Amino acid sequence: MKSVQELIRSLWVRRELIGILVLRNLKIRYKGSVLGFFWSLASPVFFILIYSTFLKLVAKGVPLQIHTLVTGIIIWQFLSLCAHDALGAIVGNVNLVKKTAFPRLILPLSTVLANLINFLMSGLVLLAFLILTRARFQLALLPLLPLVILTQTALCFGLAAGLSAAHVFFRDTEHLLGHVVLAWLFLSPVLYPLERPLAILEHLGSWTVPLYFLNPMAGLLAVYRMILIGESPPVTPALLLPSFAVAWVVLAVGVAVFQKAQPWFGDEL
Repeated sequence: MKSVQELIRSLWVRRELIGILVLRNLKIRYKGSVLGFFWSLASPVFFILIYSTFLKLVAKGVPLQIHTLVTGIIIWQFLSLCAHDALGAIVGNVNLVKKTAFPRLILPLSTVLANLINFLMSGLVLLAFLILTRARFQLALLPLLPLVILTQTALCFGLAAGLSAAHVFFRDTEHLLGHVVLAWLFLSPVLYPLERPLAILEHLGSWTVPLYFLNPMAGLLAVYRMILIGESPPVTPALLLPSFAVAWVVLAVGVAVFQKAQPWFGDEL
């Protein structure tokens, strides 16, 4: 298996191919639509309007947490889309895999980068919404935002690499993934603030709290919200570090699994 340096070099040499595949993935997503790529901006606008209206209708007498909800779901969608799109990264490109010589890792990477572009476009809409609704930005922490986005992208790439390889050999991956992602959604503080799961865990024993942050999305969401809406996590910064570490471990494991499996892709497709 290639060393990390060789792998990075091989990807960098083929950066033009990566760019072409990223554009292709973006065009496929909006193929046949009148608005095309404009949906990257329109979709989060509609999403925010719908959820804002819904919360106002059903949450009478309850403090609205629209900032918590909207930031959580938009951030989660990046991971969810990467995971689901990864299933077709290899299986959906049989001709490329069998007839063209290039690092196969480019295929899941291009799906993640396409979703990253969509995520950044959605992020612009989210930022506009947060500014208009006077969210409590933590300006001093804004320099951390690129690091958080990079870490989530690493997590998504690791998942995409592992899932795209697994789907070549186990076609049931497609059916299992939906259930796993749904369970992961509810186990992560996406739809609610971090205080809620931590309160439950405290009843089970304080030793369970560090285990919760082995879920990479727990720490990532906490830091995103701390920066964007001033929602301070009720834990020390040290407890958030395992989430970031696990994200990069997932990247290393996912890429290693992909590289180990790719010599047999042609035989299985």
